[in-house]
Amino acid sequence: IKGFYKYLFRNNAIKNNIAEHLKYPRSIKNLPVPISPSNAEKLLNSISLDSFINIRDAAIISMFLSTGLRLSGLRNLNDSNLFRMDVDGESRHFVRVFEKGKKERIIPIPDVMSLFIFLYMNTDEFRSANRTNENGEIVLFINTRKQLAPAHEFYGEARRLSGRQIQKIIHKRGEVVGIDSKELHPHAMRHLYGTELAESGV
Repeated sequence: IKGFYKYLFRNNAIKNNIAEHLKYPRSIKNLPVPISPSNAEKLLNSISLDSFINIRDAAIISMFLSTGLRLSGLRNLNDSNLFRMDVDGESRHFVRVFEKGKKERIIPIPDVMSLFIFLYMNTDEFRSANRTNENGEIVLFINTRKQLAPAHEFYGEARRLSGRQIQKIIHKRGEVVGIDSKELHPHAMRHLYGTELAESGV
């Protein structure tokens, strides 16, 4: 309708374009396909914790599943985003994240999932890596591909995993155990997290 009246007005067939102020209908967005609980468990359990990369990947996947972080939120995590806090006399792990629109969220990390993070942060590779940025922040999830930067520049932000690398980790790990590619992305894990919260009455 808008296009038709615009055409008529442009060709002097009408004096006023009465459709000029019509609003376009909103496009329908398909709901994301969540990863199923059984596939999430299969994905995490398929990773043997026998190398730095395996431990790192398990920590990343467990963080997605246990916190519902967006890809950008997880990618930008620094050491300072993780902290402990007493809740009802019990010490708990939390992650503070700034995501869409710079909104701050503080999310509890389940004890079982925090074990993956603890294991990752206690590997020799993690402890020996120079992860400190020029602003003093310390990168949490790091890459090991030294060809990304010359040796003398391979520190701080150069060590941070890119969003594309994180997506590849999830896809590659899931393909090995036969999970449908529709379920192999961070938003599928975020959607599962949200679904489980809703079903639990949160």
